[in-house]
Amino acid sequence: VLAYVNLAKPETRSLVIELEQQLFGRELTMQDVSYIPLMKTEINRILAVFQADPQPAAAQAVQKQAADLSEQASRGQGALWIGSIALISSFFLIVSLHITGRPLGLLVNERNLISLSRFQTLLWTIMLLSAYYSAASLRIYGLQDIGNALNIAMDWHLWALMGISFTSLVATPLIHTTKQAKTISPDEADKLQPADVEGSDGILYANANFSDASWTDMFKGEEVKNVNIVDMAKLQMFFFTIIAAASYA
Repeated sequence: VLAYVNLAKPETRSLVIELEQQLFGRELTMQDVSYIPLMKTEINRILAVFQADPQPAAAQAVQKQAADLSEQASRGQGALWIGSIALISSFFLIVSLHITGRPLGLLVNERNLISLSRFQTLLWTIMLLSAYYSAASLRIYGLQDIGNALNIAMDWHLWALMGISFTSLVATPLIHTTKQAKTISPDEADKLQPADVEGSDGILYANANFSDASWTDMFKGEEVKNVNIVDMAKLQMFFFTIIAAASYA
């Protein structure tokens, strides 16, 4: 809908008419460019001239008009991105509610704790997939050349950040395997709460019930002996993730 609204705007049509005349010597009328498929074809042809050569032999004013045309054709991308985030997030929340009984239950791991790695993976998945879909959908429905519409350049750092989050999500249970095989020594057990020792998973802390999971779990130590201590590394990683996501957004 956004793509068709953008193409139907008088400003967009006027730019197409002017650029067609200056670049190709073709005279078009408002009635000609009222046909959306023709508009898509002509916009694709005009932009292809400037994409093929970053500095074409054209007047600066023409280059500015082409840039304005590209901007007009992609207006509303921010609103579409926010809408995509809302839809994808709603899907995750509904699935989580149906399976776990809690909207954010998908963040809870096998030890009934809210996991920082799960939070990071979910955040980057929603951000990147919604951004890619928004850019691709506007190009697909706004341009004639669908193949080029999917040729979207995204900063490789974003994919790296999501890859790190996925790696952490997969690697953490493997790292915990050795700790789950260990037992708490009697001397250490005497210094800890009996309930924490009884419900532990090896030397790792675990909540007794799924409903006990809390947001503060993301900032606590992993083991029974340090569960009541703030893990500064986790706190730092949390703020790094939030700031990085906000910056790229």
